[in-house]
Amino acid sequence: MKKRISPRRHPIGSPIRSLALAIGLGIASCGFAATDPKAARFYEDALVRYEKEDLPGAIIQLKNALQIDKNMLPVHVLLGKALLDNGDFVAAEVAFQEALRLGVNRADVVVPMAKAVVGQAKQGQLFDQPRFAEAGLPAGIRYQLLLVKAGAAGDLGDRKTALEAIEDARAIDPSSADGWLAEVPVRSRAGELREAQAAADKALSIQPGMPEALYLRGTVAHVQGDLPTALGYYDKTLQASPTHSEALVSRAGLLLDLGRHADADRDIAALENTSPSDPRGAYMGALLAERAGRSADAKAALNKVTGLIDPIPIEYMRYRPQILMLGGLAHYGLNQREKAKPYLEAVLRGQPGSPAAKLLGQIHLSEKKVEAPSRCWRPTWATRRCQAVMLVASAHGAGPARGHGDDAGRRPASDLPAFRGAWA
Repeated sequence: MKKRISPRRHPIGSPIRSLALAIGLGIASCGFAATDPKAARFYEDALVRYEKEDLPGAIIQLKNALQIDKNMLPVHVLLGKALLDNGDFVAAEVAFQEALRLGVNRADVVVPMAKAVVGQAKQGQLFDQPRFAEAGLPAGIRYQLLLVKAGAAGDLGDRKTALEAIEDARAIDPSSADGWLAEVPVRSRAGELREAQAAADKALSIQPGMPEALYLRGTVAHVQGDLPTALGYYDKTLQASPTHSEALVSRAGLLLDLGRHADADRDIAALENTSPSDPRGAYMGALLAERAGRSADAKAALNKVTGLIDPIPIEYMRYRPQILMLGGLAHYGLNQREKAKPYLEAVLRGQPGSPAAKLLGQIHLSEKKVEAPSRCWRPTWATRRCQAVMLVASAHGAGPARGHGDDAGRRPASDLPAFRGAWA
């Protein structure tokens, strides 16, 4: 099974991987006395594999168990979690729905099921469907669900609902840093950088040294144009968590902007080692190769980018402008203008006035569609800065820093679009 790009990082933390998982769900022994021993062994092996983050192996063993007994409730629950972690959002939602049909407590699956729906860019369902209602859920589960809803509302551009969900979550657990971290992207998207910084600082005061808090504080500094401070926070993040992919991406992009190519190359290599399916590492590798005159390596890296992004349904990326922009940039760099257009147009649908307009305008001009650029190539500096903030605030942290907005999408002396600062 090909692993898709995983959903954006959410401040509530990563999924639990432990042999205690099934016990925590209250279903470890549910019906196992009457279960086929071979099916039970498949499930137990899957639990071990899941704990070791061998997601493909866990998924195979869980499916083997279901071939023997399709009504094994804990298998459906764990299968949903493994599929979610592996980026297969549709199949994950199906597994959770089947677990609900078989009688699992809604509280055991509602949060990961919400994440599976968000992964399909169906954020509106979290507010429309009874299965995601907060009523009747334990406080801890309600807290986590509210933070997922806050992120979904932010994607939808509903700042008011997002902040209300965050406030409701804080009322449940005022001592958690996560409730403050959730505010950072919402504020950043709205251009409220002072408030975003205050929220990140509050999270760090509650939990000093928390990698995600350090990282988000760095992104705020980056979009403010305070590059030394941003670099310092990215350094601290990676000291605390050397495989933090978002910090690796952001620091590498900042180092590229500063012309520190050797240092950027080390971060890109680390990113490709820890997250080989992340197209951002491949694109930055293409930039470095192209600047070093290694055109064949640059082309190979761009083909890797498109190979990772193109299989993803474009509707799944509706709220992921960074990945959409990356798809457009990579195809543009390969001179595949027709393939670049759907990605760039999707960015503009969500963010009118985005730097994508410049590349799309150049494509239209190359096709002698002189009238087209006049419709899409008129963003003001302030509008571009707003879009940059929004990109940085997406949970993958993409977007040009302030002061780089007018340079975003500018053609460098070479043929490969730089999209400077896009990794902050």
